[in-house]
Amino acid sequence: MIYQGSYLRVLDNTGALTALCIKVFGKTPKAPARHGDKILVVVKTIIPNKKAKRHHQYLAVVVWNPTQLRREDGSYIKFDYPACVLVRRDKLPIGTRVRGPVCKELRELQYIKLVSIASLAL
Repeated sequence: MIYQGSYLRVLDNTGALTALCIKVFGKTPKAPARHGDKILVVVKTIIPNKKAKRHHQYLAVVVWNPTQLRREDGSYIKFDYPACVLVRRDKLPIGTRVRGPVCKELRELQYIKLVSIASLAL
């Protein structure tokens, strides 16, 4: 589960490597973020000369979560560590590629462009 103060990996090619969650939108203050939730992050480590800047705030979408997600067909999906993708206010990703798979529940949450640029939708 991703709480306020959790570190996440960034899976897109904006240049950000890790980010710190500072706010979870649409939940009570102590509620965790799950797959597809929008969060506010601060970029902590970067690759130089890329789009993302260190210590800047960005909106992000949680795409990986170490807690189990139960699907409607009864199966479960679980990832090793928490990860996110940086997005704009209109749900379009900032980067042009996503490294690794994302869960297909993001398509139902209207993140269609994010799912289409990902390498695989699980």
